[in-house]
Amino acid sequence: MNLLAILAALGLEQWRAFGWRVALERAFVRYARRLERSFNGGRAEQGVMAAVAAMAPPVLVAAIGYWLLAGVHPLLGFAWNVLVPTP
Repeated sequence: MNLLAILAALGLEQWRAFGWRVALERAFVRYARRLERSFNGGRAEQGVMAAVAAMAPPVLVAAIGYWLLAGVHPLLGFAWNVLVPTP
């Protein structure tokens, strides 16, 4: 099922990019740049903290959304995988 979701998402992205994805990408880039300014001290520990802070919120939102919708119906979980971007 995950392979089908990946193929469908790639096909949709190539066919017609969603406008809301551009706004979401810009917001994430601003967030990542803010983290870079805050955690760019040159130490490996700070880089790990910045990477976790950057990736944890979108991954948690995507995982929770999938689990909730897949619990209702597997096709809803499939649609979430196709329509919601993951980092």
